[in-house]
Amino acid sequence: MKKVRTDKLKKFFEKLPRNLAEHAFRSFMPLVVFALIFGGILFYKYSILIEKKEPQISKQPIQFKKEVLENVSNKWIEREIKFNETDTKEYPDLFEKELSLSEEE
Repeated sequence: MKKVRTDKLKKFFEKLPRNLAEHAFRSFMPLVVFALIFGGILFYKYSILIEKKEPQISKQPIQFKKEVLENVSNKWIEREIKFNETDTKEYPDLFEKELSLSEEE
């Protein structure tokens, strides 16, 4: 097995940005082709395959848990109360008092 020479590899990566800039069009075209292929795969996966796929119907009916609903509604009520309290709370005006300048300045 051949040993990879790090000095040749380092020189290659040092010259790579310059070579890509000198041949900008040739470097850009494979990226465009890659983007088109990748976009086509995503479109096929998330658009075309979903239309062909049959929806799965669960055999069990949905079960409703009252305890979870009560906990969530209690949290929402607590948050709403805290939110409404901010309207009545008075905050001190930070800009009301003038700053006194020291005599040294």
